[in-house]
Amino acid sequence: MRHDRQIGGALALWLYRKHNSYNYFRGEISFPPVLDSLFGVQTNKSRFSLDRSLRDKLEERLKGVFPQIAKISKDWVAREAQESIIPEFTKSEEAAAKGEQLLKKSRRPVDPKEAEKLRKELELEKERAIKEISKRTDLSAEQKHIELQKIENRFQFIRPFRRAMESVESGDFYILRPHGDQTTVVINTSHPFFKKVYERAIQSGLDNQLDLILFTLAKAEYIAFDNEKWVKFYEIQKKEWSTILSVYLDEFPEEEPEE
Repeated sequence: MRHDRQIGGALALWLYRKHNSYNYFRGEISFPPVLDSLFGVQTNKSRFSLDRSLRDKLEERLKGVFPQIAKISKDWVAREAQESIIPEFTKSEEAAAKGEQLLKKSRRPVDPKEAEKLRKELELEKERAIKEISKRTDLSAEQKHIELQKIENRFQFIRPFRRAMESVESGDFYILRPHGDQTTVVINTSHPFFKKVYERAIQSGLDNQLDLILFTLAKAEYIAFDNEKWVKFYEIQKKEWSTILSVYLDEFPEEEPEE
């Protein structure tokens, strides 16, 4: 902040290396116009660069702070996960489940045995979740009621699409993993799309909207599943999209001050 005016945002300023551990960390440097030379502020007041001597002083002052921030963040994430044992529907999964009734049916063949296997797995998962909540002594009756309601909401019907995040060997920025009449859309954590787009969407609360774009691609692929040419098209195009997206994101500037 220069004289109460923001001239940059989402910057590491070469003071630390960006990492998932700092996703929830925010800091601010505020300075008066008299220090413009140290911050390398240009005439239009929208571009700047830290003087090396100032950066050295900041690095010295902040030594040991970032590891502490990383530990606090890790502990907070673990605590949040513990407090909500059973996740509810993501908003994107719920929207896709409701919208499925209004769209063309997917033409991907579903093995009845696979569909029945999925239903049994979900039923067992529900029973385990209920037992886990019921035996917890650190939750009040009201908290248990809330968690049990989450379980009911989660298992009341099968979601056509679920999201997951993991490393994918194929290199595609997402893949589809069908199981019965449900498909998991796996977002590849090793692709630049995850680091440069999806993680930032999570931080800004836009990940559910981004999920719907991926669910749309999955749905369109399944609608054309009975056409061999279209199946091949999606297989080839997914790799093309992933390669092009990777190149574009690699060229996209990591840090760019706001105008």
